[in-house]
Amino acid sequence: ELLARMVATGSALAELTAPGGGHGGGVRLSGLGAPWDFNLRDLSRWLGLLASTQRGPHWRPEALVSVVFAARMRSAADRDLVCEIAAQCLARLSHSPRPSGSEGALE
Repeated sequence: ELLARMVATGSALAELTAPGGGHGGGVRLSGLGAPWDFNLRDLSRWLGLLASTQRGPHWRPEALVSVVFAARMRSAADRDLVCEIAAQCLARLSHSPRPSGSEGALE
């Protein structure tokens, strides 16, 4: 579930930068400082930071969204939009412990 939510977040953010894309019916980043994109390297960096700065089973990937994604934006409105979309994608993430034997595992 954790990995699926993080991938969904990366996909939603990538859509903001895709030509003709836009999250939620046309919401787009301003383009200030473009071109840039979000891709698997960002997801890999996010997972690496998560694993090196936090311990399961109570992962908080949202705590790193500003470092991995939002900090790249040049306007406060774009940073806020990135954080808002990430929060929506991660909102369904359960922070409860996993069944015995998988504590601390990134899934």
